[in-house]
Amino acid sequence: MGYNLRGLPSTQASYAELADYMEYQCLVSDEKSYSTTSGNSSMGILYDDNTDAGIEGNETNYDFSEALAEVDDRENKSNGKYPFVAEVDTIKIKDDVESHILDIYTFLLLATRENMKSGKVANDLDGTELFEQLCAAVVKNYFGPNSKAQVFGTGAVENKPFHEKVQDFLDTIQEGKYIFRHPDGDIGQQKDGKIDVVIFIPFADNNKGQFMGFGQCKTGTNWRASISQLIPSAFSESYIQPPLAFIPITLFFVSESFTEKWEELTRNSRGIIFDRSRIMEYIPDNLDAELLNNIKLWNEGVIARDQR
Repeated sequence: MGYNLRGLPSTQASYAELADYMEYQCLVSDEKSYSTTSGNSSMGILYDDNTDAGIEGNETNYDFSEALAEVDDRENKSNGKYPFVAEVDTIKIKDDVESHILDIYTFLLLATRENMKSGKVANDLDGTELFEQLCAAVVKNYFGPNSKAQVFGTGAVENKPFHEKVQDFLDTIQEGKYIFRHPDGDIGQQKDGKIDVVIFIPFADNNKGQFMGFGQCKTGTNWRASISQLIPSAFSESYIQPPLAFIPITLFFVSESFTEKWEELTRNSRGIIFDRSRIMEYIPDNLDAELLNNIKLWNEGVIARDQR
């Protein structure tokens, strides 16, 4: 089982998990720093003369010092929008980090390592809904100023019935006449068709055939089995009459920072994956003030709950 808040990384933890652990301990420490020595001590692991000696009866595959390379890698992958820095055997919060960068990164870290089934709500705010809203802002920034993004999942401002959400989207794209289609056997239980975010780049002529993307958003670490669930062509054929002229691309957003099997996961997603570093890279400078404030409040609630 992966590392979660109120726990420790396992003896088989990945470097990404170790880096997440160090980042969190850094955030909650009075010094706003955390050393590899402290990490090793927390796991009961001692190192003598560069020889690994783990807990008796357990084999360990890591030293926390190896996680420092992961910290450096995250700095590069996020194009500088990363709030920590590695120094010798310690990570610390950058002295000149912008507050919104620290708040958003903290949110993504907590949304990965908190139990997002039982613990997704903090200070009366749902972290999964905030993540959808954040992803909509990020993907709009990625595709440029002419793009338009909407939250389609539960994080939408107005939580309308599914058929109304689909029709509202079809009306908004202003691409000829599309109507919501009730599939055979539909009993009206659908919530979002596995779509959490939509992105489109309209033309002034209002003719069919504009760029669109459908996105799914996942917090936590148990998202890999869901990566191929969203199939835009199937959604279009099932719920839109006539089917969309341009089949939207697939977008998959995760709060986790990961390095393993990137190429394989991208193939399985059939689209573009935004992990934590990619999300950070495209955080807009003018993020909605209410969303940012809600993210800060959610962070405070989760950390306060963890520190009790």
